[in-house]
Amino acid sequence: MKTIFITILDGLTYKDLAGFRQPRAYTVISALILILLFTVSGMAMLNQYLLMSTVKATPVSISLSTQAPEATAAAQPESGSPLECPGDSSDWSLSPTYASRTYNVIQPACVYQGLEKTIAWALAVREGYSRARATELLGFDDMPMRPLQAVTIPANARGWAKYRSVSSHPILI
Repeated sequence: MKTIFITILDGLTYKDLAGFRQPRAYTVISALILILLFTVSGMAMLNQYLLMSTVKATPVSISLSTQAPEATAAAQPESGSPLECPGDSSDWSLSPTYASRTYNVIQPACVYQGLEKTIAWALAVREGYSRARATELLGFDDMPMRPLQAVTIPANARGWAKYRSVSSHPILI
């Protein structure tokens, strides 16, 4: 009865004409892949260790400075009363945030006032409430947002593309 070691050895090697054991081709390739895998993982662990030891050895203080934009004299009305929030979206601008490179903030900030209930309505609809039920629960007279039948968006540098809604679902209309 052969031992398990002899069985594994017979699977990984063969005897040549002289009677010596030679490794099979897939054994050599598998061994090379394992050596390469262990080398790469060892280098990654060493790199992580060196990086973390450098971070722990030299603490760096982080300071975020937020500079408030200075108000210009032309922006203030002559009567001294505060500016009214512009209702036209063409008067708004986008400014970068410190927290993310992806998202921008609408300026002036007064545009955001009163959006809490609208956002709550949108979240309620997303969580499964019907549009009518969410409108009723949040105390709106009519729906704050309605689905559009067609939307025109910039398609590329050459022009605009018009997309039509094809939804026939009664809750989404």
